[in-house]
Amino acid sequence: MKKTIRIILADPDPDYLDILKIKFISALHDRASVEVITDRKYFEDYFSVKREAELLVVGEGFYSPQLFSHRLSAILLLTEEKHKTAEEPPLSVYKYAGADIIYKRAAEALETKEDRHGRERTTRVTCVYSPIGGCGKTHTARGIAEHLSAAGYRVLYVDAEHLQTGFALFKDHVPIPFQTALAASRADDPYRLLAPYLKRETAHPVKRETAEADPSLKRAAAEIPSFRFLPSFGMSLSSAEIPYSFFERFILDAAAQDCFDHIIADTDTVFDDDKASLLGAADMVVLILPDSPEGAYAKELLQNSMVFQDDEKYCLQEPDKGGYVSEEQVSLICRLISSGEGEQQKK
Repeated sequence: MKKTIRIILADPDPDYLDILKIKFISALHDRASVEVITDRKYFEDYFSVKREAELLVVGEGFYSPQLFSHRLSAILLLTEEKHKTAEEPPLSVYKYAGADIIYKRAAEALETKEDRHGRERTTRVTCVYSPIGGCGKTHTARGIAEHLSAAGYRVLYVDAEHLQTGFALFKDHVPIPFQTALAASRADDPYRLLAPYLKRETAHPVKRETAEADPSLKRAAAEIPSFRFLPSFGMSLSSAEIPYSFFERFILDAAAQDCFDHIIADTDTVFDDDKASLLGAADMVVLILPDSPEGAYAKELLQNSMVFQDDEKYCLQEPDKGGYVSEEQVSLICRLISSGEGEQQKK
C-alpha cells in the first residue's frame, strides 16, 4: 500500500486555494490528502502543537520560521513579489505564477513528482568506504548519486568525512551556518534542523551509450538529473566540536522521514567505533580496495576488524588502472543497490 502524501495549503484567499487544491488532487489522485487553511488564527492555533506533513504550501502572511520546528518534509512559500523566489530555505514561488507552475515547484521541493517505480518508497542507506586514501571513494559516491538520480530516484548525498574535502567537486561550497550545524549535532532530530539547508547538485549527464545499455538509466540520456546534498561544516569536525557519530544520527533520522529513496554516505579512511557503527547501520557498504599488496593487506585488516555476515550488504570494488572505479562498475553498483542485493566478500 502506497503512503498517502499529506499536503497542507494555507493562505487567506479561499478561491485561490481551491484552484491549487484541484491541481494537487488531479495530479496525485488518491495518493494525496489535501487540507486547506484560510484563517490565520486557526493556522496559528493549529501549529501551536507539533504537526507532521509531507508538504506545507503557505502564503507570506501565514509564514513563520518557527514552522521548521515541525516535522514538515518540505515548505513552499508563496511570495507576493514576482522576483522574490529563492533556492534557500524556505523554497519559494511567485504566488500568481499559475497552478501548474506552483505544483511543479512543490513537486521539486518534495521530490515526489510521480511514483515512477509504482511502489511505496523506502530509504536505503549506502556507505562508500576504503581504508586507503586516493582510490576514488568520492568519485564513486558521487557517481552512485548521479546514476540513481538519473534513474528517477530521490537521492541525498552526505560527505561523512572528518574534513569534508569532497565538496571541491561541487559547484556550491557555501557551508552550513556554524551555530545551526552545532545545534543540529546536539539535537535528537538533526534532519529537521538541517533539511532547510539541503542543496541541489546537477549531475553530469550519463553517456547515451551507457544509458541505452542499462534499462534503469533510460531517462538519463534525455534529462539532466539532480540530487540533494548536505553542505559542509566549513571546518573539520574537531574544530566545530561535532562528533563523528553525528553522521549516523543524521542519516538515520533522514531515512526515517521517507523523503529520499537512497542516501549515499561518502566516508573517509578512518576506522574506529563510530565508523564501524555507521557501516553497520547501512543497508549496503561499497568497499573500494585496489588490486595491490597494500589493498590485500588492508582487506585482511578489515576482515579482522569487521564481521561480514550479510550476503546482501558488502560489495567489493577494485579501481581501474587510472585509480578510479569505472562508470560501468558504478552502474553495476547502482543496480545492486536498487535491487537490494550485494555481494559478500569472504576470506
